[in-house]
Amino acid sequence: MVEKAIRARGEIGWVLFGYLLTFAGTFIGLKVLTISLGPERYGGLALGLAISGVIGTFVYGPINQWVLRFYSIHQERQRFNSFFSMIVLVYTASLLCIVGVTIIGLLVFLPLLSKQWIFLGLVATLFAVVSGFNGLFLSLQSARRNRKVVALYQSAESILKPMFAIIFLYLFGKSDYYALLGFCLASFLVMLFQGMAVSRDVVLSPIFSLQAFQGSSIKQEKKEFMNYVTPFLYFSIFGSIFLYGDRWILQFSMGDKSVGIYAALYQIANAPILVTAGIVSQLIMPVAFGKAGEMKNERQQKDSKMLIRQSVWIMLLIFIAILVIVSYFDDTLVRLLTTEEFVEQSSTLWILVAGLALFNIAQTFSIYGFSSMQTNIYILPKAIQAILFLVLCVYFVEVSGIRGVAISIILSSAVYLVSVIVANKRLRIKYTSI
Repeated sequence: MVEKAIRARGEIGWVLFGYLLTFAGTFIGLKVLTISLGPERYGGLALGLAISGVIGTFVYGPINQWVLRFYSIHQERQRFNSFFSMIVLVYTASLLCIVGVTIIGLLVFLPLLSKQWIFLGLVATLFAVVSGFNGLFLSLQSARRNRKVVALYQSAESILKPMFAIIFLYLFGKSDYYALLGFCLASFLVMLFQGMAVSRDVVLSPIFSLQAFQGSSIKQEKKEFMNYVTPFLYFSIFGSIFLYGDRWILQFSMGDKSVGIYAALYQIANAPILVTAGIVSQLIMPVAFGKAGEMKNERQQKDSKMLIRQSVWIMLLIFIAILVIVSYFDDTLVRLLTTEEFVEQSSTLWILVAGLALFNIAQTFSIYGFSSMQTNIYILPKAIQAILFLVLCVYFVEVSGIRGVAISIILSSAVYLVSVIVANKRLRIKYTSI
């Protein structure tokens, strides 16, 4: 019991350490890049990151969720060779698909787009691939509950990205695609070091050994992978609309400068929310999935469900505190973390915080379905949220500009939270054995 308590304190400490450094790196990078690029070019960087984010959400997000969830299951089965074989197969296939789509995209869009947009798209795609592999290594380490390793690499990436971006801007010129190229190189270096760390891990190192896969059947893994991941493909479509559609709507309605101002405000609002949700998620998801296992009995379900419920209450209290602070100090925060050009929209900050808080609470509640491997129950809530957000955003941007996007986020997130809670009420657990 004492050993568990010591380990728990150590894990919490490393997770907090990692996210605090990530938090600091995010805001340092925001300040330096908004000064260097200005609102318009920062808007271009935001659009490049949106392209990368869509690829990551659609391709690597579902895969890494499967890795995190099924690690504990394969640990119970003692079938790690099949698990690793499946990972290698899926990542190879996804990489080939991205390369193929990129080549086709170049052939189609090369005559239509400027060189700047072509280069931005290529760098964004490369950044998405590198980030996807980083996500794989982080998911494996998180599943292993190697909190120290995860904390160090997460924080290293958050600090190195703006550092390399500034170096590239200084060497090659103040352009959004050079900043994104700096992000890409920083993530690539972190990926290399993560790969070396995985290769030294006794349990995870066989992922690099092709001999370990010889004779391993992955028929069961393929079926489970498709059943678990298919709903995530729908999530990715709807999630991409919610997470990145706002930038493109603003781009077509108001131009680069508005995108840059909004992206900076969004980053300020999202950083404390994302850090809080990330800490809770990183601490509870491997434990909740570990407790759930293959859902062999009612006790596994109850333990997992109680842990998730407690985590939501903790998140809610922290989010309320963040909202109060942001409401009182919105001008000061925006001025401190960006430049004077961004301050005119600072009154939008608290609305963004409230909307993103509601969204992340709903995401945490959805761990219920993920742990019981019933991910498909969240397709309808995601669809409702995405369509509602799109309709509201198009309307409110015309009426209220940047503030209209924030209003759309809070309204659609509230509906999403209610939809997830309703979906959870319909969960029916079928235990694999008694």
